[in-house]
Amino acid sequence: MIKDQVLSILLDAKKEYVSGEAMAEKLGVSRMAVNKAVAQLREEGIDIMAVPKKGYFLGSDDVFNEVSVLRYLDPEVKLFFHNAVEGSTNDVAKRIELDYKKPFVVVTDHQTGGRGRLGRRFESPSGGLYFSLCLPREYLTKAGLITTAAAVAIAETLKDISGLEFSIKWVNDVYLAGKKCTGILTEGVVDLELGGLEAAIIGIGINVNTKEDELISLYGKATGLFIETGKVFNRAEILGLAVSKVMAVLKEDFLPRYRKLCFLLGHGIERRAKDGTAREGIVSGIDDEGYLVISYPDGSEEHFSSAEVTISLNDGEQNYILNTF
Repeated sequence: MIKDQVLSILLDAKKEYVSGEAMAEKLGVSRMAVNKAVAQLREEGIDIMAVPKKGYFLGSDDVFNEVSVLRYLDPEVKLFFHNAVEGSTNDVAKRIELDYKKPFVVVTDHQTGGRGRLGRRFESPSGGLYFSLCLPREYLTKAGLITTAAAVAIAETLKDISGLEFSIKWVNDVYLAGKKCTGILTEGVVDLELGGLEAAIIGIGINVNTKEDELISLYGKATGLFIETGKVFNRAEILGLAVSKVMAVLKEDFLPRYRKLCFLLGHGIERRAKDGTAREGIVSGIDDEGYLVISYPDGSEEHFSSAEVTISLNDGEQNYILNTF
């Protein structure tokens, strides 16, 4: 389509002016066709500025649609781009009728039913980056550590992009400036005939260009790249880097990096059981299965594969609580 070609030219030019005549000549179309394409792109929300006798240029660093995403996405990964998703990208990924032989990613600007662990709602306002990466079994040699690997990949990707420091709250939350920035939810696709994991769907939500007033329900608990820096980031670039990073990290020895990023290590924690009993201990490690290890004063320790860590403030100090299921 001409409008996609026009957008590609403007993306290549970055902030430089490109005249309508130059685009028309390059594409072999009329100037009127270029003008029509620009109008269509503006209707789709693309910020295109025009200056008489100079030409057109993109008014934002964040152009987020299928054309821009494909510029950064690994060609091996098939793209399903949606302007908005009713429900979540994980739900959409489950409905895609593929044979799960190749990686694919479902991407959206906005989702109405984003969710995290334990069925909790994940706020998904426009300006964030929400995607689900589906990987077939041959990519999943460390199936029990998929979420762990994804957390490392996202923390490192965001640091590379922004220069900021990120950390991880076991098991699946990436933090920035002491607040949640990213949530990750991994769901498996089971092969009923073989009785094993056929694929994994890794759902990731990142507060990229999200505004602070769009996170009212999470005030004081969540943040994002724009909120911390005042800078608009290129979500298409972040997506491409993140997808490649997740696929790469899954093949690497990532647990030492995860341990380094996990801010719980060395901190005191209160372990609360379902029956209401509690024990005080220290988060002493992450074992080779990705389990959280808590050591107690009597010399004993416990390893937890599934639990929820919450953070509370007491006299300005953070207290960590591990709720077991």
